[in-house]
Amino acid sequence: MDSDIDALKRQLWLKEQEAEYYKRLAKQASDARLRETEELSRIMFELREKIRTIENQRKEVERLNHEIEKLSITDELTRLLNRRGFMTQAEKEFQNSKRKSFDREDKKDGNTFTFAMLDLDWFKKINDTYGHLAGDKILMEVGSIILENGMLRAIDIPGRYGGEEFAIIFPACSANSSLVPLDRLKRTINDRVIAIDCNTEVSITVSIGVSEFQKEDQEIDDIIRRADHALYYAKEHGRDRTMLFDDIKRLSYQ
Repeated sequence: MDSDIDALKRQLWLKEQEAEYYKRLAKQASDARLRETEELSRIMFELREKIRTIENQRKEVERLNHEIEKLSITDELTRLLNRRGFMTQAEKEFQNSKRKSFDREDKKDGNTFTFAMLDLDWFKKINDTYGHLAGDKILMEVGSIILENGMLRAIDIPGRYGGEEFAIIFPACSANSSLVPLDRLKRTINDRVIAIDCNTEVSITVSIGVSEFQKEDQEIDDIIRRADHALYYAKEHGRDRTMLFDDIKRLSYQ
């Protein structure tokens, strides 16, 4: 009898030892699993940080590229588009209007655009008299006036064409409609007194030539040539005036 009890006790002890053994195995497996989970969490955290860093770096590169591109098409003196940037926009506007190609007998402003060329009168004389730094101040002031709120529409595209010449694209606008903002701009420039130094102030005037897109135009240069011709006419007939290309023929027959 006692031997049977001892045998049962022995079996119970073995079972307890076996249970403890499996508990230790389970704990070791659990600890290993926990360590693996913690390691995986650490790796995932580091990976997320690296991804975040790379994403931030990518955004910074994009921002810098955007700034570089912006600087490459911006005239540093006037803060307007330089000639390259301006001509890129002019070509886009030309192609847009060319695709629409409207009926001349049923023309709408939304189907056309206007190109205006502006030239500061007697600018060479100012440079020769007061020096190129004075000329730069005047160019900066004119650029500032063009960028003033309310001077042009948000969709209008001004640029420095070269030297003392400026240009403006008026999208969805006929030549006649462009005269309103051009007159406002011209009067503001004429009325502005510019300090050259502590003892010298100057005022300037501007001549403007205006041309409108025609469906027969083959390239943007066709419009620019007409605007330039109108500008030349304004210069030759007294300066300080705005001339529409379409008005030159009418005036020629008078």
